[in-house]
Amino acid sequence: MAAGSFTSFFESVRSYLGDTPGAFGGGSPPPPLEDYDLASSRPTQFLSFKIRAGEPDDDVIAIDPDDPNFDDLFGLSGSNSQNVTFEGPSGFGSENFVPADTALPYAIRYSHPGDASESVGSLQVIHQMDSLLDVRSFTLGDVILGDLELDLPDGRGSFSGEFDFTESRGFVLQVTAGLETITGVATWEFRAVDPITGRVVDPAVAGFLAPGETARFGYSIFLDPTAETGDEVGGRVRAPMLELTDVEKAIIRDGFAESGLKP
Repeated sequence: MAAGSFTSFFESVRSYLGDTPGAFGGGSPPPPLEDYDLASSRPTQFLSFKIRAGEPDDDVIAIDPDDPNFDDLFGLSGSNSQNVTFEGPSGFGSENFVPADTALPYAIRYSHPGDASESVGSLQVIHQMDSLLDVRSFTLGDVILGDLELDLPDGRGSFSGEFDFTESRGFVLQVTAGLETITGVATWEFRAVDPITGRVVDPAVAGFLAPGETARFGYSIFLDPTAETGDEVGGRVRAPMLELTDVEKAIIRDGFAESGLKP
């Protein structure tokens, strides 16, 4: 310090610690594979990318994407079909009364036409819930895809995972399901992917739903505390590239819900 300055001193410290202004990355080797191996159907891989701290260069353009608007999915034109159905709770008597303070089960079905020439390799279903349902109590149910039964974890409002059917069916089934609480839109997405390429399988060769088979999945949910006698509760279901079902109704009376849904 006697022959220098504080500035030169700290510049020396930074150089001792490996400071390389303007450089990207440090060239460190990847961590040991055994520490991060997920033991999934496909081998665990490492992804390398650059991290740089500081002000961006002039040629870097910041992009602020718009929030996704799921309402647009229901604003598109569609047609009603018996292939996509929305089923509500089965209650008491001819008017189908169900208790208002109990989790109500709902089920969605998609029946693949028996005269279809191919199996189903991917399927997305979106469901717009009524504002009189308590989205905080949304709980996913199990999934049945033809002869495949998927046991989802209990008490979950969302799920994302893979089921390996490589040996029996030649594909890995990817499942993503959950509810967007702000919009009240629930989504289920199923993809049968090739275990080698990661791409959706050729539906002419394989798929999780053969012609004539049915997919069934659903959820349970409570009515919202703001629901009052006489309120109507409805919902819409759409399978993009497939069909839109009719809006189903339920009427609340004296602390019970009179459901117009199919029992």
